[in-house]
Amino acid sequence: MEWTVIAFLFLFIWHEIEEFFVLVPWLRRNSAQLPGIAGRRSMSLAQAVFIASEELIVLIVICLWAEDVWVLAAMIAYTIHLVIHCAQMVYTYIKRFPLRLWSAPLQLPIMAWLIIAHPSQGAISLPVASTITVAVMCMNLAFMHWFTNKVLSRSFLPMQSGIIATNLRNQPPET
Repeated sequence: MEWTVIAFLFLFIWHEIEEFFVLVPWLRRNSAQLPGIAGRRSMSLAQAVFIASEELIVLIVICLWAEDVWVLAAMIAYTIHLVIHCAQMVYTYIKRFPLRLWSAPLQLPIMAWLIIAHPSQGAISLPVASTITVAVMCMNLAFMHWFTNKVLSRSFLPMQSGIIATNLRNQPPET
């Protein structure tokens, strides 16, 4: 496995851990202030762990067995995800309920460097692979949110009332 892939997976895990500890509690406190569908979205810690675990498994499979162009497309899709978080940070700062997801702006230049450094050989062009990967990423994320909301019962998810959930619920609001 190339060093760029190992670095990418490390950055992904770092970001997912930060989402677990920052984004999920932030959504619980601020979802009513968000516009449109985002304002109606809620996520338990268990749902976040389930979704992040599934995404990590998919990424590992891609990184181990796919052509370089598909790994690079996954890196580009992840970078788009980070850009969206940066836009969310700016929007929520302007609206005075800031989302402090600092891995997103910190990782953007690193991901740009990894994208430049990673080989792009493959049977398909990078723009086509990236378009397909971003579309699949969006569909997968929508499906996983639906799946964890509708199919998995809250009592089935063990962390819902566990010690981590209790500790995060008792955190003071961000200032």
